[in-house]
Amino acid sequence: MSGIFEARDTMTKGQLKRAGEVFEADLAHDLEDVEFARIYALEFAKINAIANILDAIEAARQEKHLPKAEIGRRIDRKPSAVSRLLAGPSRTQPGTRSSISLTPSTSNSR
Repeated sequence: MSGIFEARDTMTKGQLKRAGEVFEADLAHDLEDVEFARIYALEFAKINAIANILDAIEAARQEKHLPKAEIGRRIDRKPSAVSRLLAGPSRTQPGTRSSISLTPSTSNSR
């Protein structure tokens, strides 16, 4: 999957625009399938719900002036995972935010 993101970094604006158009056309075609559209809508809603929860956690963390490491300790996650999680989608690949939020820390350090 990382190859896709590396290629994106080297594409021209025109290539990115064209890739987006191809993706949108392909998605529109796929959404004509009722079962695909149902699953897509459910996954899209799940992703948005997780993003909204994480955004709310980040806003509360900032309001309370808590370091991300403290959030990690409180929810038994590695501080680096919390940092990536709360950084938002710009620093994570699709699926990372939801998979990190469900994966417990392997560290016992507090």
